Order: sequence, then structure tokens, then C-alpha cells
Amino acid sequence: MIKINKLVRFFILSDLFLLTGWGFVEPIFAVFVLAQIKDATLLTVGWAVAIYLIAKSTIQIPIAIFLDRFNGESDDFYALVFGLLLLSVSAFLLISVSRIWEFYIIQVVRAFGMACYAATWPVIFSKTP
Repeated sequence: MIKINKLVRFFILSDLFLLTGWGFVEPIFAVFVLAQIKDATLLTVGWAVAIYLIAKSTIQIPIAIFLDRFNGESDDFYALVFGLLLLSVSAFLLISVSRIWEFYIIQVVRAFGMACYAATWPVIFSKTP
């Protein structure tokens, strides 16, 4: 049997839960937006996905560059936790959305959280003994 470090196992399980959770949300995303937000159309959903992907891609590189300036993994860990908290908050904020612009702002918050997560998770995971 392969012996896996407890921290590595925790990282793998947390990644599994995070991606599974958002994976369950994404397929019903368009239906939710169309039902919850007044005047929302499929174009609204498309713009929201575009805003998320552009914001995440734009924010992730500066975050990685900033975190690389410091030695050690403590800053990476705090950025990872901060990103996961933002992802959690953005999921719960979706419940209270009633306007399109609020929805777009939540997508930017979600993108920032995922950018923190995506920039730090592989660094911490690969340096775990």
C-alpha cells in the first residue's frame, strides 16, 4: 500500500471537494441566473462567464509574481486560505443577487478567490514533504 502524507491527502481531498462543489453548481448556473435575476438572459450568463475567466486570468499572474517575492510558504498558505474563503463567500452571495451588476461583481470576487487558489495550491502541494 502506498503511504501518503496527511497534508498531501488533505490537499487532494480539499481540491476534490472544491471542484466537485463548483462542478455541481455550474450546470444549474444558467437556470438559476435566469430565474433569480430580473431581466437576465442567456447573454447575461455568457458575460458572467467571460468576466470570471478574464478576471481570473488577469489577476492570477500578478498574485503569483507578488507571492514569489517572499521566501517560505506561509504567504502562499495565507493566500490559499484567503482564496478559499472568497470562493465560499461568493457562493453564498449568489443567493442574495437580484441585479445583473451585483452578479457581475460576485463573479469578479469569485475570480479573485480562484486566482489566489490557482496561484498557490500547486506551489504548496509540490513543496510538501
